[in-house]
Amino acid sequence: MLKFDNRFLSHLCMITYAILIAGSFSFGSLAVQFIDPILITALRFILASVLMGLIFTISQKKILKIPKNIWRYLVLGNLMGGYFVLMFVALEFTDPVSTGAVFTLTPFIAMYFGLLILKNKPSQFQIVSLTIAGVGAIWVIFKGNLNNLLSFNIGKGELIFFFGCACQALYIPLVQKFNKGESIFFSTLWTLIGASFCFCIYSIFVVDVSQITNLPILVWLCILYLTIFATAISFFLLQFASIYLPPGKTISYAYLTPAAICLIEGFLGNGWISTSIMIGIIVIFFGLIYMIFTED
Repeated sequence: MLKFDNRFLSHLCMITYAILIAGSFSFGSLAVQFIDPILITALRFILASVLMGLIFTISQKKILKIPKNIWRYLVLGNLMGGYFVLMFVALEFTDPVSTGAVFTLTPFIAMYFGLLILKNKPSQFQIVSLTIAGVGAIWVIFKGNLNNLLSFNIGKGELIFFFGCACQALYIPLVQKFNKGESIFFSTLWTLIGASFCFCIYSIFVVDVSQITNLPILVWLCILYLTIFATAISFFLLQFASIYLPPGKTISYAYLTPAAICLIEGFLGNGWISTSIMIGIIVIFFGLIYMIFTED
């Protein structure tokens, strides 16, 4: 039976998370015309860390303390940072559609890690709902064209991104495993700091950081959206949901992202989706709604 408790709120958090992340693709596509995507991602994590650090200091009226066993947040931050880094590396060898197809494996990998780390055995309802949503996501990713799906090949880029997806899948159960009673805001902040550290190291070696000079106002507005909505707020929502939902359920909402991207692009005047893609979106929603109403 559906209950308005923390678990139900977690579902709402993940729906919002998927929409905010979808918006990052539209705004990010504008920004990458002027600045390297890796540098954009490093900036969004660093600025989000600073923003949440200031909010914490002002609201708590005290200086942020280093947490006990800080290695937990370095692990979480590097797993999330590793996901983005491997995604960028993978895109040097393959296309976004192929990476999207590989990403549909993430909820199932997260389900396995949840079983391994949290002893969280998935129910038959969960497996069925994930499968339904996954099929819908694949249909959207390949634009409702069966020939596109049949021509999909596994190459170097796909294998690289598979390990990136494994990083994100492992992140979800570890959030719950590593939580020692700290507030969600506190744990989110330190995870962002850990991810910032990862990207700072990576960016120094592979990116020309001088690109941040003389950027148009439009790019800074895009970075502002990525910082506040697609990083600070979305990470908080993900952290909250990861505490109360099984790993497979949490990350399954990522299936909404390609659907949300299509809708956002339509509202921005970049063309509406076809009927065949709409069918895939409906299948995704059916799978996720089925998952919510068959809550364990």
